[in-house]
Amino acid sequence: MKKLLLLPMLLLVFGCASTYYDAMEKIGVHKRDILIDRIEDAQTAQEEGQEQFKDALTQFQAVVNFDGGELEDYYEELNDEYEDSVSAEETIRDRVGAVESVADALFDEWQEELEQFTSQNLHRDSERQLRDARRRYSRLISSMRRA
Repeated sequence: MKKLLLLPMLLLVFGCASTYYDAMEKIGVHKRDILIDRIEDAQTAQEEGQEQFKDALTQFQAVVNFDGGELEDYYEELNDEYEDSVSAEETIRDRVGAVESVADALFDEWQEELEQFTSQNLHRDSERQLRDARRRYSRLISSMRRA
């Protein structure tokens, strides 16, 4: 059931993404600026997720070393940490997805702009820069996914 609801939502989000980017361009906010902001947001979410995982690990260690007292209280604390970790992971996944969305739009726009060059030298230079940017982005997004 969830998957059936997810598909229309994804279509709506991705259909609206280009409209959003176009609107932002009109007010002077470029895709590259959105990309930078989203990368920073994703990195922050990853750092927070790592910290949350450390907190959950500390709670787990406290339960493992349990030597009496209220086991249910320990369980509740551990479960709360686990729930927070799951939430942090979802936030990270959403932020990485947002980075991918704007990067795809930016690279698509760059590719389209290549066809507008009349100078072969400028076309070739821009095409090389696009390849380099895609390569660097690929390494960045791979690193984000692993984290």
